[in-house]
Order: sequence, then C-alpha cells, then structure tokens
Amino acid sequence: MNQKPYKRHRYFLLNTSQPRLLMGLEFIFCILLVFSGILFYIFANRDLTMAYFQAHLRIKNTMELLLPILVGINLLGLAVCSVFLLYYTHRIAGPAYRLGMVLKDVARGKLNGTVKFRNNDELKELEEIGSEMLAGLNLRMNNIKNTEIEIWQSISRFSEKHPELTDLSEIRAKIDHLHELLNEFELGSNQK
Repeated sequence: MNQKPYKRHRYFLLNTSQPRLLMGLEFIFCILLVFSGILFYIFANRDLTMAYFQAHLRIKNTMELLLPILVGINLLGLAVCSVFLLYYTHRIAGPAYRLGMVLKDVARGKLNGTVKFRNNDELKELEEIGSEMLAGLNLRMNNIKNTEIEIWQSISRFSEKHPELTDLSEIRAKIDHLHELLNEFELGSNQK
C-alpha cells in the first residue's frame, strides 16, 4: 500500500528546536564572515602598502596581490567554520542517533528504556515526547499483562470450584499463548 508523502505546510516551526538551530548556524556564518573580513583587511592593507612602497621593483595589479590572500583566508575560514559546524551538528545528530537506538529497542519489545539527551543537545522536545511515549506504552502493556494474570487466576479459581468442567484446555492454551506474547516485552517495574 503506497502512502502519499507528508507535505509540509509550514517551513518555520516556532515551538521547536528549529529557531535555535537557525540562529546557531547564522551565528557560525556571521563569525566566519567577520573573521574573514578582518583577516582580509589586515593582510590586504599590509600587502598593498608594502606593494606601493616597492612599486619601483615590480608593478602588480590589485588582483595579483589580493587573490592569494583571499583564497587563503577563505580556506582558513572554511576550516574554522567546519570545526564549529561539526560540534554544532553533533548536538543534533547525537540526539537523533540516541532516539533511533531507543526506537530500535522499542521495536524489539524493550519498553523499559528511557530517552535521555545531554544537557546541551538540541531537539529536547523529542526527549520529552519519547519519554512520554515509553511511559505510556509501558503502562498499557503492564495493564494488559496484569489483566492476563488476573484472567489466569480467575480461570484457576473457577476450575477449583467446578472440577466437573475439565475442558478448559483451549482457553488455557490461548492464555498461555497470550502470556508468551506478553513476555516478549521488557517492561518497567509496574507489573504485579
């Protein structure tokens, strides 16, 4: 069954991590521009001044003087910006990776885990939603497991009171199968 992809209706999500992420990236690029501009000014001003005083040796056009400086400053700026971006994107990729690991555990039936990110990580709203999801699933599965135990106990008491009804094997087999299915889940400590 092919589902249509979810279409975005809003590209700016105000109550999420997106504004902080955008501001962080803008800040990194502003640092790069200011850093590059200052270095370019310092080196270009020095080289032009020296070139002016040494004009009798060789006359260069402005492009010959500025191009190596501009390329060097941009490469240095890209290297510095790459380090900042690596650190900054780790604050996004780390939580996404952690959430993926928790979801893999949930797919294997492990519902007793937690979603916990580091203090400076982004996507904190996913940490809260993931924790609520795990707590809700854990609570519901514990309720189902406890109900299964209560049904088994009721059938046992019923069998003791009515020993003439010995053909409860089909019901017991179904409850045993339900018990096996429920035991595939690792739950928190709320069970009886």
